[in-house]
Amino acid sequence: MSALGFRGVLATWTLALVSASLAAVGAVALVQTHRLAREEALDRARRGLARGFEAVRLGLPPDGFEEPDGVVLSVRLRDQVDAEYADPRVALWRQALDGGVAAALLGGDIGAVAVRPLPGDPSSGVLEARVPAASIRARVARFATRAAVAAGLLAGLSVLASLAVARRLGRPVARLAAAASALGRGDLQTPLPGGEAGEVGELARTLESMRLQLLEVTGEAERSRFELESVLASVSEGVFAVDRDRRIRYLSPRAEALLGVGSGAAIGAFCGEILRPEPVAGEPPCESRCPILQARFRGPVRASEVLRCGAGPWVARLSSSPPVGALQVQILRPETAEEAARRARDAVVADLAHELKTPLAAQRASLELLRERLSAGDSESAELAAAVEAGALRLQRLIDNLLESVRIEAGELAIRRAPLELDEVVEEAIGTMAPLLAKRGQRLELSLPHPLPGLVGDAPRLVQALVNVVANASKFAPPGSEVRIGVSLRQEALALWVEDEGPGFEPAELSRLTTRFRRGAGAAEPREEGSGLGLWITRSIAERHGGALEVARLGGRTRVTLELPVAESAA
Repeated sequence: MSALGFRGVLATWTLALVSASLAAVGAVALVQTHRLAREEALDRARRGLARGFEAVRLGLPPDGFEEPDGVVLSVRLRDQVDAEYADPRVALWRQALDGGVAAALLGGDIGAVAVRPLPGDPSSGVLEARVPAASIRARVARFATRAAVAAGLLAGLSVLASLAVARRLGRPVARLAAAASALGRGDLQTPLPGGEAGEVGELARTLESMRLQLLEVTGEAERSRFELESVLASVSEGVFAVDRDRRIRYLSPRAEALLGVGSGAAIGAFCGEILRPEPVAGEPPCESRCPILQARFRGPVRASEVLRCGAGPWVARLSSSPPVGALQVQILRPETAEEAARRARDAVVADLAHELKTPLAAQRASLELLRERLSAGDSESAELAAAVEAGALRLQRLIDNLLESVRIEAGELAIRRAPLELDEVVEEAIGTMAPLLAKRGQRLELSLPHPLPGLVGDAPRLVQALVNVVANASKFAPPGSEVRIGVSLRQEALALWVEDEGPGFEPAELSRLTTRFRRGAGAAEPREEGSGLGLWITRSIAERHGGALEVARLGGRTRVTLELPVAESAA
């Protein structure tokens, strides 16, 4: 079909159908003609016999009588009939001698035969009228010749008609096929032919609509790609993307400059062969410390590596994101002196916090034992022990926040996702903050609906986030005031909020409270100054759970809200 094309196939099938029809009609007509020719020959033999018998009665010799239509008259005497045995006509002759007229169609060259006895009593012989088989075949041949000529004329007319029909029907199909082929090769500018009626016209209109939609989508994608490339070309960081095998599939111009390699040489190569990171403790980072692999299972990861590519060994900050589809995007930038100093500071802070945690935990345990052994009448000692325990708690919270800030800054704040109960998180946070609330004489009011929807997340991180919010509320609220904790249900989300009766913040400060080391400037901060890390860490924990942190003033109260997705969305 591909060699003939649509028009050729249509013409061939039309011609084949017409030819098959003519052949079938011709075969039936030929058979019927042969049958009718034989019957007509037998009838001619009978008529010729009747005319010959009248001639004999009139005394005319039958052999000299010229019979039309190829009828041959002859006389067979009784002696000849009695002596003949081999001639196929002998049975007819004897039947006629016995009386009556006998007629039959015989095979071979004999054809149609009609016989009757000669006049006289008894008959001296028989009169025979015969139409030879050659005469019958000649008539059939003449009909077959005429039929063949007629069939040829009809076949010629059918060929012309089929070619005309194929040309008429095939021309729009051919144009549509050529346009569709161009469309398949990516030519979206050439419109498809229209104006045809029926199914071909409907198909053309459908393809034209698809072409316009593809043209619009392709144009939008091209504009988006151009805008993205413009943005990537303007940023100071290098951007590259790798596939599941960590082979480079995209390299921005800035990344080419940093790595000292062109896209042609880098595309398809293993990223470790292009970046060439220095071994750590004698082991290549690509084997066990690859940030690209860590980001696939732990979320966004930041790492520092010494690369031996481009202008020589240089310290690079590599930010790896989780895969999106089949690609994983990496951001690469040289580490500045400020970043190196901050990284060194974070390392010192982390080491110091780790060193302080162990003695502080022992101090808190000793304070708990001391508080249990104090007698009920020694209120002054109990008050001193509670004050020391509250101070230890604040110090513990500060150390936890410092460690958490270092992890967030390094991109190592991993969230473990597991089913959890929110009321257990609230209960643990309240138990942790009870000494501070009691020291300031503050009351705690809970407003938790029942039952609470299930959550999926990291329970210890959520406890830490809630402790930070309650600590802020306790710090800024007046002594003896009320701190409220409640839960509101939203569409596919849950809002865990904490309200206090503190003076609040200036409206301009609300949007900056969740930044690092930011404290409220519009409110008089209590004597126990904070580090400005609590809400920043809380926001990071909420965002890593797929939620958000909101700070607002409602009716003279400050409300801090953690919005968290319910189990179906978080999972």
